[in-house]
Amino acid sequence: AFQSGGTQTAANGNQYTLTLTDGAWSAAFQPVAVAVALGDGASVTLWTTEAMGFTLDGEAFESGGTVDGGPNAATGANNRYTLTRAEDGAWSAAFVPATQTVTLGSSQDAVTVSSTEGGGWAVAGSAFQSGGTQTAANGNQYTLALGADGLWTAAFKPVPVAVRLGGSGESVTLMTTEAMGFTLDGQDVASGTTTTTNSADETYVLSLADGAWSAAHRPATQSLALLGASLALATNEAGRWTLGDRVLASGDTVDGAANAATGASNRYELTLAADGAWSAAYRPATMTISGTALGADSNLVASANEDGSGFTVGAGPDAPSLDASGAGTITVAGAMFRVIKDSDDMLQGTRFDSDIEGSVMKVDTIGTTAAPGLLADNAKTDLNEKNTALE
Repeated sequence: AFQSGGTQTAANGNQYTLTLTDGAWSAAFQPVAVAVALGDGASVTLWTTEAMGFTLDGEAFESGGTVDGGPNAATGANNRYTLTRAEDGAWSAAFVPATQTVTLGSSQDAVTVSSTEGGGWAVAGSAFQSGGTQTAANGNQYTLALGADGLWTAAFKPVPVAVRLGGSGESVTLMTTEAMGFTLDGQDVASGTTTTTNSADETYVLSLADGAWSAAHRPATQSLALLGASLALATNEAGRWTLGDRVLASGDTVDGAANAATGASNRYELTLAADGAWSAAYRPATMTISGTALGADSNLVASANEDGSGFTVGAGPDAPSLDASGAGTITVAGAMFRVIKDSDDMLQGTRFDSDIEGSVMKVDTIGTTAAPGLLADNAKTDLNEKNTALE
């Protein structure tokens, strides 16, 4: 049995309510509610129309249209969804993210930041937060930040590059620039730029090769001119002065050129001044002249001349000298001595009270009496005649 107010379904699926009024039946279209679940937990309700369409909030709605979902914490607005009706008549909802394209500084690359259904952000499908970084094709890095106005911006992010300063144990930190350069303490640097260590104030040259930075020690140098030779001094990485592999200190002595008089190298004492300048002072080799003691005084001492020309006995501009062989006649404190070098390369002196006669002197122990042929004046010389003969 059918009663007034019942429903019937047409062949096209529409539903109608049939009503008997005054003996006459009438049919009124009956809209059907279609609930569509949205991904964020909200839902919308569509209503069928007699023309086989749908409405949303009284407005016609078609497949592909968008609707608001629940609020999105990231954007401050509601989520948006696209509703799609399949061939079988089922409706589905797909989340439509809010997007912003952000240019990465001067690189002209760009990334797209998209809102997520759960109230976050994503870049290239991966979760992303304000303050995160993105890398441009040229390798530059940029920090992306979401402003209070809801807009994303990109700021270049300098990357630190640590460079070891040789074997000093120290390093410097370079920072990349957006123009693909580098800075050190805010100043532009390039291959060939120099920097110094904190501990020893030593200089290093920075070099960039194959994308990698390195630092080579550049020592401070000084050249000291000696007679017939020179010294090349240089600092090591610890800031100490060196001569070759030898570490120097003020007061050290070094060898110079060979001295013809002594047959050995000249010796020099090095001094480091407060201003960092080195100097070298000649320190002559000395030889005692045996047989030249005067009373309680010690034997005379001969000092080798720097130029190898011989020896100087005593000091001062009028000091007597010996030739390179060690031979010569000298007068000291009124006493005259004839000096030669003996077979042991030792200096021997013989004293005379008057000028020496004869050109050759032989020092020999010949007894206590005067040698035959010794002249009268010389024979009276008490100190040395017993050991002296003239030929």
